[in-house]
Amino acid sequence: MVSIEVKDSKNKTFHLWVPYIPPEKPELMKKLCTHIEQQNLNNLILVGDLNAKSFEWNNAVENKHGELLEQCMTTSKLICVNDDQATRRASSSVIDLFLISRQLFNDVKNCVTLTHEKVQSDHIAVLLDFNAGNPHEENSSEEEYWNIKNVIGMHGKKQQKTHFQNYPFHKMKI
Repeated sequence: MVSIEVKDSKNKTFHLWVPYIPPEKPELMKKLCTHIEQQNLNNLILVGDLNAKSFEWNNAVENKHGELLEQCMTTSKLICVNDDQATRRASSSVIDLFLISRQLFNDVKNCVTLTHEKVQSDHIAVLLDFNAGNPHEENSSEEEYWNIKNVIGMHGKKQQKTHFQNYPFHKMKI
């Protein structure tokens, strides 16, 4: 397994693990899960070909790898952020997974399977767009921004300031 630590601009540490678990090797999945549980890391990003099939991430069938990984994810508070698209060509299997610590979920902008890419592999690349360094700053959608603008336009600045001053939003000039 490849494992690195990365620090963002605010000195927050992220642990990036990239394991490969061959098919029909549940003892290796058990070993990985034990390691995850023992390390109990915050800010873990685990990505790899885990050959773990589970209904939880849109496989048509489940296997022992998937069962073990589901239990580990529950114990270790990990979330699968894949987009439910197959990650293997000519197959419906979702076996290349992005798992993240639960507290990182709001920092995920997008996780997308790049089905349109032409690469010389039987696997399809998965891209995680992650907001490290500026948590939640760039993670608001245009729709939310547009809704705020509409409220300001409809009620006027003075009434808006009075109406929203007691809400726990970030301070903004109106």
